[in-house]
Amino acid sequence: MPGQEDTFEENVMTSSGSLLGDYLWTNPANWSTGTVPINGDSITVNTTTPAFDDIANLSLAALVFGTGQLEVEHTLTIGTLTMVDSTVFIESATSSGSGNATLTINGMTSDFQNIGADGLGAFTKINAADPGNNYYVEAGGLLELASSFSAGSQLEYESLGTFALADPSADNGAEILGAEQGDVLELPGTAVTSVTYAANSLTIATSAGTYAFSDFEAVGTLTGYTAAFDANTGLEAITFTGPDTFEEQAGNSLWSNAANWTNSVPINGDSITVNTTTPAFDDIANLSLAALVFGTGQLEVEHTLTIGTLTMVDSTVFIESATSSGSGNATLTINGMTSDFQNIGADGLGAFTKINAADPGNNYYVEAGGLLELASSFSAGSQLEYESLGTFALADPSADNGAEILGAEQGDVLELPGTAVTSVTYAANSLTIATSAGTYAFSDFEAAGTLTGHTAAFDASTGLEAITFTGPDTFDEGIAANSGPLAGEYLWSNPANWSAGVPINGDSVIVNGVLGIDDLASSSLSDLTLAAGGAVYVTGGDLNVGTVVTTGSTDQLIAYGSYVAASYPVVVTAGDIIGAGGEYEADGPTSTFISNAATDPGAIYFAQDGGTVVLAAAPNDSSFLEYGGLGTIALEN
Repeated sequence: MPGQEDTFEENVMTSSGSLLGDYLWTNPANWSTGTVPINGDSITVNTTTPAFDDIANLSLAALVFGTGQLEVEHTLTIGTLTMVDSTVFIESATSSGSGNATLTINGMTSDFQNIGADGLGAFTKINAADPGNNYYVEAGGLLELASSFSAGSQLEYESLGTFALADPSADNGAEILGAEQGDVLELPGTAVTSVTYAANSLTIATSAGTYAFSDFEAVGTLTGYTAAFDANTGLEAITFTGPDTFEEQAGNSLWSNAANWTNSVPINGDSITVNTTTPAFDDIANLSLAALVFGTGQLEVEHTLTIGTLTMVDSTVFIESATSSGSGNATLTINGMTSDFQNIGADGLGAFTKINAADPGNNYYVEAGGLLELASSFSAGSQLEYESLGTFALADPSADNGAEILGAEQGDVLELPGTAVTSVTYAANSLTIATSAGTYAFSDFEAAGTLTGHTAAFDASTGLEAITFTGPDTFDEGIAANSGPLAGEYLWSNPANWSAGVPINGDSVIVNGVLGIDDLASSSLSDLTLAAGGAVYVTGGDLNVGTVVTTGSTDQLIAYGSYVAASYPVVVTAGDIIGAGGEYEADGPTSTFISNAATDPGAIYFAQDGGTVVLAAAPNDSSFLEYGGLGTIALEN
């Protein structure tokens, strides 16, 4: 009968359904009176495992909770709730799949009670004055405090959920724990003026007033909010927001996939965090971020990304514009940086990275044709590395620059202010370039290979003068001729046999350990270096060399008309010879070798089969003058 006292006891568990194995309120065997409670009853609950109120709609005069946990799966109203100590819990819960669960508490006689709302559709409403309890929400549950709440209370977001505070004070000392992105706090008002996050505090101004929470502890970083009116509670719902975090969840690493983000695919103005174990790919067509915090991994920007402020945690992370996906063009713009030792690059033809921020001292790199521009002066602690062919554009270099420049080789480009280049001077570990805008010295310049010259052109895209490093063109056995009298030989006329293409007049050439056939009709070199048995057979016509450098007796330079039975003159002229022991020869009746060197370093000179050797200097005592068949050796001194 209504008003009777009944005690719940774990006697018989259910044998089927979504609550299989649990002790249910609808089973009379679990009650001391043998009857299920009805409206108006007063009951006591003592359990060692969770009990489940699966009664469709029940209103109790009183509930005394001694031990255990109670989950309200439908609708329960309690006139007066007494919970013995802080080890017991009562909550509205939709874990059984009930869809909606409502727990209403109109009176409480004890503090340190644990009261919650667990699951989407779970709603707990506290109409009683708050004596100082522990309230919690999780998995989408909503808990509403209709009256003001005690400074001794605790409100905890165990996972995403909502607290609705119908009557907060202007200053609230209750502890709020675990708030993270997506959690909701509802307050009086119909609009939000501001939300201010500070160290362990939160202040929210709405149309109804300003509410301060002096003990607010968030999980993660909160930076913003969204607001909407909740017609069910009559309060304004403020949803906490923060940086959107990228976390490879979708089996790929694409930014365009919403499954890889904690919030959603970022949009213009967002602040985001990236933590990856494999390279992530920004494949969004055009994105402008307020801030990006880079924790772990590597980011390749495949289209256009602008970053207001970039923070990279340490030197193990990398960010670059990249055209590896075949996007054609990729642009990364960084307007602000908060940390040094960041690795920032441009990788691929069409990849462009522009640093508008002041340089704190970073590692910059280019490769595969990428271009990286530093708009402001750069730190002496920075490093600029050419990982393969690429371009660094320095819009505001100092007269003296201490930053380390590494890996420069033939074909790499350095852009500087000016419209013309006066000089480029290479020295041991240093580089000095004079342009129409000034002279710029780089005191820590380390080239990969030998650099001896340059070409220059104005780059309209950056407004700078582009200086391309050049050096000796190196001959190698790339592709042999497959027809003609020189079939099977490696010819100077084939670009595939050169590091920098077929040499032109004024070039420096290296032949190291291989034989090359100079079949060019006429060429004039500034210098020719023969090393490790390098040999050049000249068959095409005239070769003029400013300086010939040899390293040993196996190096050869031969005017070799007889090799192709030439009927035309084949003439090799050396302005100077450096290095003893080389072999210089004229072979064939139309062949002539001429040394205009002021001194003879000591070499082998060989006139064969009608060839002519001419020496301007007196022969060195260590030299050999040899004939092979008829020949002529002409000594001018």
